[in-house]
Order: sequence, then C-alpha cells, then structure tokens
Amino acid sequence: MFVNALSHVVDGIAHGYNPGLLTAVVMFLPLAVWSAVAFTGAGKLLRRPVLGVIVATSVVLHALLIGLIVGQIRGTVGSVLACVLQAVVAPVILLGVPWLAERKWPPTPPLPQGA
Repeated sequence: MFVNALSHVVDGIAHGYNPGLLTAVVMFLPLAVWSAVAFTGAGKLLRRPVLGVIVATSVVLHALLIGLIVGQIRGTVGSVLACVLQAVVAPVILLGVPWLAERKWPPTPPLPQGA
C-alpha cells in the first residue's frame, strides 16, 4: 500500500495529476503509516525487520509490474506470460516472502502490564 501510494505521489510530482494520486494521498499513505505504527514493534503483531521485508518485496513487485507493462508495449512480453506473472507469481512472492521473514523474526510477546 505504501509503495503503491509512493509511486503515485512521485509520478504526480514528476508529471502532474494521475489516476490514483488523490486516493494515494488521502487514503493509502495515512493508512500505511498507521498500519506500520500500530502493527510493528516490541509486543506487537510484526517486528520491524518484517516490515522492511514487506516494503522491499513491494518495491520489487512494482518494478516487475512496470517491467511487464514496458515489455508488452515493446512487444517482448506476451499477454499470457504477463497474466501468469501477475496472477500467480506476484501474489506468491507478496505473501510468501513476508511469511518467511516472520518465521525468521517472530513477533515478540506483549510486555506485562506495569512493566
């Protein structure tokens, strides 16, 4: 969500308004920041390294999707390959890599009250 919003904001700065810019600024950026604060850290759902892996994985997947679009425009990537990569490979990576990261850095137990 953060990487998607960031891509719309950067594109908006570079080229002006684009579809998704308003949603990115009004909804996705605030929600991404809130999620990061609410769910990561000591005694919370995710540890910070897992959040870093999620962001890095999102950046890689956005680069893959942009590469697929460029490849289709140039005629070097077929529609079937693009569909398979988007429908199968991307979700597996987006779900699998953070899952593996969470195995390496499991959530920490909540701090006791009054500690």
